[in-house]
Amino acid sequence: MELEGLYRDIVEGSTDGFWLLDLEGNTLYANPALLGMFGYTAEQMSRLSAFDLLDEIGRSQFAQHLADARRGARHAQDVECTYLHADGTPLWVLVSESPLRSPDGELVALLHRVSDYSARRRTL
Repeated sequence: MELEGLYRDIVEGSTDGFWLLDLEGNTLYANPALLGMFGYTAEQMSRLSAFDLLDEIGRSQFAQHLADARRGARHAQDVECTYLHADGTPLWVLVSESPLRSPDGELVALLHRVSDYSARRRTL
């Protein structure tokens, strides 16, 4: 199996969501797990930004995070946050972030690994 195909199979078959965002928060890619988690089709998700799935407080926090990321800061730990499902219900998730850089080292995108945290959150 070629390495590229293996990577694709891992991401496409993962139970965690993978969400690739540009530095403005726009969706560049969402894997099937993320689509299922948020309740959108690939076509719908491609037209959405992270801001579309956040409440007012979340949008403000994410805007600050993007500004920090552009300056080189990043979260060293998973971040617990709430997004809105397509039906409007809150969805608690844990987000792990990895910066994606161009060959010359410039930050070009952010990869979020998203795990549904709703069931655990309800038991706390």
